[in-house]
Amino acid sequence: MLAEILTRAQRYTVETNQNGNTNHLPMALVALSEMGANHDQLEAYYAKYAHLLVARESVTTITHFEWEAHLGDKSAFEHYLNYFLHQVEREGIEGTLRTYLDRLMPGCGASAFHAVIRLSYGVQVKNNSEVAFGLADLASSYLPISEPLPCKQNLREVLENALHTYEGINVRGRLISARMLSVVENPRFESVNYAPRSLDIAQISELVAELYLKSRDFTVLHAVTSCHAMRYLSDYFVQPERSLRYYWAALIAAVLSVEDLRLGSLPTIKLKPLSDMSFDGILNSDDSHVIKLAWSCLDEFRHYQSEHHLKILTMLMEEYC
Repeated sequence: MLAEILTRAQRYTVETNQNGNTNHLPMALVALSEMGANHDQLEAYYAKYAHLLVARESVTTITHFEWEAHLGDKSAFEHYLNYFLHQVEREGIEGTLRTYLDRLMPGCGASAFHAVIRLSYGVQVKNNSEVAFGLADLASSYLPISEPLPCKQNLREVLENALHTYEGINVRGRLISARMLSVVENPRFESVNYAPRSLDIAQISELVAELYLKSRDFTVLHAVTSCHAMRYLSDYFVQPERSLRYYWAALIAAVLSVEDLRLGSLPTIKLKPLSDMSFDGILNSDDSHVIKLAWSCLDEFRHYQSEHHLKILTMLMEEYC
């Protein structure tokens, strides 16, 4: 059921007809399916999203495509897609990711993290073509950020220092990825691009969930969903500590791309156990970001038993169900 509808969704580009915004259809379909959506609900979401889609154009296959020579070139997406479809067919998902993922991690903020999210969703449902789409988007939208220097501060202290340093700084761009680029091109970024000597994906997940609860910010939402994605991708890193440091640097850039981010106190929420939650409102939603946030928090809570993720889920249930 899911595989067939994803095959149809793969006829379209990774961007919509809305000023370069990301095509969320395949990711939303996977998230809906993982949360228990039936065939009719998947088809209904597809139908509601269809007016945003742009059909892909066929290109002549380059026999010897030099994949590292075109990083960050969006016009090379179809060439990257053909290249990675061939790699996944030949080497399988694990072999392909172990060969290419670490090399691509310095640009993991590509498409405001949507590339790594789509890649991860492809891994989650073992869909070879979705894995290739994610890798192609990651390569063609590659957003290079320098590796953070090691420091003695913890994650929270690094982030607080970065927010203080960038307070009042003008950030250019409409899309999140453009604003992230504006952040890293600022000379001040070098002074905040630090990471603790030891990074743990579970601690990052907890921190970004807390940050979302305090801000309810749209960009920070992408930190939550991308961190969920990274948990799945981390199994394929050959150099896990290095790759995670690059992800942390991209997270700093994303948070700093929100001008004057307002952080309130943690909301007081009466937690609801999963057994008492109905996801009907989410499964029938037409908001791709809400759908993906719900799936990320559900899956992260099941994995970590994190109260912050359960709080976000409880809020979503109150607002949409």
